[in-house]
Amino acid sequence: MKSLLRNTVEVQRDELKNGDLIVLNEGHTALIYKVGNRDNFRLIYASSKRRQVISFNSQNVVFEVYWLKNLKGFFRLTESMFVSDD
Repeated sequence: MKSLLRNTVEVQRDELKNGDLIVLNEGHTALIYKVGNRDNFRLIYASSKRRQVISFNSQNVVFEVYWLKNLKGFFRLTESMFVSDD
């Protein structure tokens, strides 16, 4: 997670775009997609515990009681993430 976050910039909730990440303090990360506005977007999360990919929206109770309470921040990948080290 640390190497991923080195290649991101933090963004505010009202600046979210498709492809941004929501990161929790303990390292869980979800990809944000279908952004309607700062309060209405969809997320996709790969759960290693459940061994499945889960999609949910920002108006889901789990988002409010778990994701927002443990929020580290919203992040956007920088262009350097897509450039080869070679």
